[in-house]
Amino acid sequence: MTQRVHNVMRQLLIDGDRSAINVSNVAERADVAPSTIYRRWGDLTNLELEVALEIAESQMPGVDTGSLPTDLLVFTRQAIAFIGSPTGNVLIRGWLTTDPEGLRNYWARRWIDVRAPFDRAIDRGELAADAPVIEALENHSGSLYFKVLFSGKTLDPEDAARSLVEVALRTVGHPVPDAWRSTKSTVHRPTA
Repeated sequence: MTQRVHNVMRQLLIDGDRSAINVSNVAERADVAPSTIYRRWGDLTNLELEVALEIAESQMPGVDTGSLPTDLLVFTRQAIAFIGSPTGNVLIRGWLTTDPEGLRNYWARRWIDVRAPFDRAIDRGELAADAPVIEALENHSGSLYFKVLFSGKTLDPEDAARSLVEVALRTVGHPVPDAWRSTKSTVHRPTA
């Protein structure tokens, strides 16, 4: 039953028709009673959040390479691909336009996974315990979403990933590996 409901919600989220996302429609398509959804998830927001997290975690599983720069680079590549994909784009844009609270709930849960590379680096002694991790994450995530969703530019995913990681590393005082410093600029500069 849970998988059927998840599959329906996933398809509705991917389709991007927010008006079709309601308890009655989800229940009917999943062949369950509306009370089942309320009993299991409490409300539609919790179901949507659970499915969105499942989608995100499958697309951005993260890795532990043993190195903060490489962990961040792998995660950033995954995030660029996900946010730029039709599914990721629909999810994020849908939340931005119709459900900012859903987006905040999503980030509250995803923050643990996004922060993990920094926590591992601190545990390994690669990064100081008092490094400004939150500032680095906010700068990285904000820039990432802006570049992928709003810049209107076609990005070189590798160059964008490296430049975002370089900024995050500098923010926390970690050296940027010389072998993969960005040579191109992904910053959008409007022309006069």
